[in-house]
Amino acid sequence: MHFKASKTDPFRKGSFLHIGRGKYPFCTIQFVLAYLNQTGDAPGPLFLFHDGRPLTCASLTLWLCDILASEGISGNFSNHSFRIGAALVVARNGIPVHQIQALGRWTSSAYLAYIRTPAESLSRLSKQLSKSPAH
Repeated sequence: MHFKASKTDPFRKGSFLHIGRGKYPFCTIQFVLAYLNQTGDAPGPLFLFHDGRPLTCASLTLWLCDILASEGISGNFSNHSFRIGAALVVARNGIPVHQIQALGRWTSSAYLAYIRTPAESLSRLSKQLSKSPAH
């Protein structure tokens, strides 16, 4: 998929987003193809509401906050939370940091701040470090 411009493309050269096939039921390509089969492939915004309005960052953020609030989850959330969440999920699945940077199209190392080490991992590390060395 080619983007004409994005926040991570300050010189507006455009960039490509590479999406590989996944396994059912989480294959992004299958979902996008099914979506396009329903909505058509006319030029314009990819994601639209049923009434034809485009899904904007503002509407996505409002929707996210409404869903979380309805579940009793409070906090400061934005559409950027999806990038943070994605970086965290792939890191917890053992993806190397240089690949996380490429997946998120980050040009700086700012993404490293999103990769939080889970408390249970730190607890296991403490136990491992407290073991006596093997002889």
